[in-house]
Amino acid sequence: MSNLMVENQTEQVSMFLEDAITLITNYVNYHTLPSLLEETPAGNEQYYKGLLASIRRLLVFCEEGHDACFVLLNSQPFRKTAAEKILYKIYHQVIAEFFS
Repeated sequence: MSNLMVENQTEQVSMFLEDAITLITNYVNYHTLPSLLEETPAGNEQYYKGLLASIRRLLVFCEEGHDACFVLLNSQPFRKTAAEKILYKIYHQVIAEFFS
């Protein structure tokens, strides 16, 4: 792929991650284990603990990916190889983690 294409993809991923970080942060700040158990008294506490832990881990991966994109986009000249590696890492840590 050309430098411009990789740079555009990095910008798009950065914007997507920024939106995801906002949504996930709002969710994590609003929902707590006691509030989830209160909403569904018959709910499984271990399930909710695992769910919240997974969401927090996903948030960390999103923040790390966003930070990496920010550094790449602000470096001159644009480092295509580094950007491709970061995009690959983001895919596996964020997207694959979401679906696992």
